[in-house]
Amino acid sequence: MTSLGWLFYIGIFLSLSVYNLMVYAGRKEEKNNLYYALIGFTSGFWLFAKTLLHRFTRSPLILKPAGYAAVALLALTILLFSRYFFNLKRLKRSYILLGCIFLFVIPVTVAFFMLDVHLPIKTANATVGIPALSFGLLFWTYSTYLIFAAGHHKEKWKLYIYISTTIYSFCYFAYPLLAAFNVNEITQAFTATTGALIMLLAIAYFLAKKSNQEHTDLVKLKNTLEEKVQERTKRMEEMYQQKTDFFINLAHETKIPLTLITNYLEQDINRRGSSRELNIVRQNTDKLRQDMINFLDLEKLERGLIFYDHNQAVDLSVILAKKTALFGEIAEKKHITITCRIQKNLSVKIDPFAVDRIINNLLDNAVKYTDEDGKIRVNLHNFGNQVFLTVHNSGVLIPAEQQENIFKPFYQISHAKRNIQGIGMGLNIVKNILAEADGTIEVKSAADAGTTFTVTFNRFGPSGSEKSISDIPLATPLAVAGDIGLKPELYKKERKNILIVEDKPEMLAYLQDNLYDAYNVFLAENGRMAIERLEENAKPDIIVSDIMMDEMNGYEFYDTLMQNKKYSDIPFIFLTAMTADSDKIQGLKKGAVDYICKPFVIEELLQKIRSILRLQESLRKNQIARIGANITKILSEEAGGNNEIPAFSIICNDFKVNNNEKQIIKLLIRGLEYKEISRKLDITINIVKKRIHTIYKKFGVQNKIELVNCFKT
Repeated sequence: MTSLGWLFYIGIFLSLSVYNLMVYAGRKEEKNNLYYALIGFTSGFWLFAKTLLHRFTRSPLILKPAGYAAVALLALTILLFSRYFFNLKRLKRSYILLGCIFLFVIPVTVAFFMLDVHLPIKTANATVGIPALSFGLLFWTYSTYLIFAAGHHKEKWKLYIYISTTIYSFCYFAYPLLAAFNVNEITQAFTATTGALIMLLAIAYFLAKKSNQEHTDLVKLKNTLEEKVQERTKRMEEMYQQKTDFFINLAHETKIPLTLITNYLEQDINRRGSSRELNIVRQNTDKLRQDMINFLDLEKLERGLIFYDHNQAVDLSVILAKKTALFGEIAEKKHITITCRIQKNLSVKIDPFAVDRIINNLLDNAVKYTDEDGKIRVNLHNFGNQVFLTVHNSGVLIPAEQQENIFKPFYQISHAKRNIQGIGMGLNIVKNILAEADGTIEVKSAADAGTTFTVTFNRFGPSGSEKSISDIPLATPLAVAGDIGLKPELYKKERKNILIVEDKPEMLAYLQDNLYDAYNVFLAENGRMAIERLEENAKPDIIVSDIMMDEMNGYEFYDTLMQNKKYSDIPFIFLTAMTADSDKIQGLKKGAVDYICKPFVIEELLQKIRSILRLQESLRKNQIARIGANITKILSEEAGGNNEIPAFSIICNDFKVNNNEKQIIKLLIRGLEYKEISRKLDITINIVKKRIHTIYKKFGVQNKIELVNCFKT
């Protein structure tokens, strides 16, 4: 065969190798292509060494070692490919290392040795070929066993690759045999090349087929996945629609009993007069009714249902002035100042009830989110053919990253909860209404400047006899909390102390009302305030706390409390609207004695408080009795049976305690109660109380345990 023919073979090997190497570069997890490329490169190198290398050099020191090295490398790459391709895990890397020794190190070393001693070429070829042939046969036999044992022969494409590899193996076996019989090197090379080409083409075909199958599977998977996603999306949309319909029906069904409650409540107030409790009921029923109306209207807007007629001219100046006056009364309760600059005779095309709703929402938010002694500015003016309504307040900052989201339905700004948070429907309804009326709404908020909402309308100039509507029934603003009439905090020594931490003023007042006559009740609106109250007032016997609060929530408050040894023993009850099982588990995991969900029955809370306090008192008595008994025993042993215990007397003398007071201290240490001490010493309970009060004052303690600890140390 001419040199051009051998170059053609080498070109095939190299082309196949380069292609598979590029495939591996893009899919490095697919090592079949890497080992295939190595087989191609080593096959090309072997063919070059056997057929073309002699054209560049005639030195035996280069030709023979190059040939043996090429054979060894080719055998090694076939071994690696087979091991990875057929997943022959039992063929350890040690076998590959052994193959390297047999197929590369030993043949090359022996070849050099033969050249040096000038043995006949037949002897040299046989000596070098026997180890290679032995290992090749051993590897093929062992691999065949593993392939059939693993069941790879059951897969046709793997079986075909195995057959092609076997063909090449026999050609590989034939190579040293031909060399041993001194067959010319062209025949040797052609035989080995034919086997290598058959193997490489077979492997290339089945690798391509495998890749095509993977592509087909991916396309099928993609199409199937898209179908599943569409099906899942459709199912979720149906579920969402069912859920929405359920809430709509629920809201409609609730409107009837809510209407009856509201009307009967108004009738009762008109007949018998108002009260603080009834005002709270009315305020909350009004809020519930407004939330339901907003929910139903939002659903109508999302479905594209139009329930406003914007083909009406409205005198915005007059309506805004009236609405501002209504909100002025509510703002006064929070000591908020509202200033107005309203340009007269500004009309716009919009449904009058829609504009009432827009103004109501903006002013309601301004009042709710402005702190006491804050300011609200309302401005109405025109510029060209546009009318601008701005409502500015000095209250809550809306972070820049959240300003685009506040007009989305049910979106809640993630600032402090502020006790007044709604459910996030109002501004979305406002934006939808304005979109129908060709208007816009924008917000700007900065830490020092406050928050400003700007609503833009198209100005309308009535012509001829057409008049703008200005006299409509305006929606009454929802009342703010204002003065809910919290009772003064009183302290009576004989009562247990309860700290209530709750951010809703109405709930705070309700809990105070129900606990006021039996306990010393202290109040706080959040965890931070509660910590301050703990430092100011007597130590609570129990704490009842909400979880979702400003500044410091209930969990944070509890964690802070547990870090202080002085308060870490206080029983803790979570009273919260967080009703998920995970929330309950989290609260109880922290160490709370109970977790009560809102809405709750007040009698349940009262009974649990009583039970916890009874248990606490029982444990306290038992503890005092145990400590007292131990101290008495220790002091008696120190005294050696004397009537007067030296250590006890020393402590009493240090605190200037008289004999009468010593008698009472001994009885207190033994765990006796006031009545028992009174009978024991034959004195009245009042005298006992006065003497104990004096004892506490002298020792600087507040209870029996602290007194007992003075003698324990």
